[in-house]
Amino acid sequence: MLNTITIPHIAKTYTPFGARVEGIDFRSAPSDEIVTALKRALAQHHVIVSRDHPTPGDKDIEQFFSAFGDLSANTPEVKEHFRRLAKLVPEYLEEGAEEVGSRFNLSNVEEDGKKMGGLGNRELEWHNDQADLHRLKTISCLEALDMDPEAGPTYFCDMYSVLETLPKAFRTRLENTFAIHDSSKYRSDDGTSNTLAPSASHPVLLAHPETSRRCLYVNPNFTSRIIGLPETDSQSLLARLFGYSYANEYVYKHQWKTGDIVFWDNVGLQHMRKPLDPTKRRTLRVFQGVSEAWSLPDELRQGQ
Repeated sequence: MLNTITIPHIAKTYTPFGARVEGIDFRSAPSDEIVTALKRALAQHHVIVSRDHPTPGDKDIEQFFSAFGDLSANTPEVKEHFRRLAKLVPEYLEEGAEEVGSRFNLSNVEEDGKKMGGLGNRELEWHNDQADLHRLKTISCLEALDMDPEAGPTYFCDMYSVLETLPKAFRTRLENTFAIHDSSKYRSDDGTSNTLAPSASHPVLLAHPETSRRCLYVNPNFTSRIIGLPETDSQSLLARLFGYSYANEYVYKHQWKTGDIVFWDNVGLQHMRKPLDPTKRRTLRVFQGVSEAWSLPDELRQGQ
């Protein structure tokens, strides 16, 4: 059924960015008008929060976001990516499943000796989802299934604003610079590393494929080096870039409420969480999101 009844509207804006939007029904396919309105809201506010909506099923979420672009879970690169990750984090697999689907849980909860999702209480550094893959994940989404009111928040950083406030001479130096992103830092709960980590190169100054607004696209979790620089110079430049980023003026803190669905611009925003309090239940359901564009033109992607 096509959702044509209500055009979502901004009910509240947050500081320094982010907005709560009312009128989203994730249970039905959105009309072109709804997609346009939500894309406009994403471009302006970067993070969209929906509360007190009817609860959607997994297929509903897939149908809803398929109107925004190709679903990440359907791309061969992402399928292979999660085959590897499932060996490190078997909790990503739904019961009886042989591969990770479009949705899976992140949780610090155990019931009857069974983990309710992956990653436990560990800290997650600042990152863009799937930055280690060649195709950009443009929209990410999380749903709060079971959230203690005092459970750890998720932090989002506006990397558009970070770039736009860099010293002009420094920005100029970064033109036509590329970085390698990989998941070699990724570890399972027992410390096993991702020995088959994929890698991808992306422009350090990356333009969003729809809005063309540029952001700073390097992060501590995935970015391993700057192409063309000696290792010492590369790490020095990355440290300087990270030093400019993540100040409070660029960060929105989202305190979760059970039932929240939050989706965001995964190109221009990074997110992170601090180590979790194991006494505070926290279960989020990931939707793999939308992967609709390449960061590099065809001539630069040859051979990747």
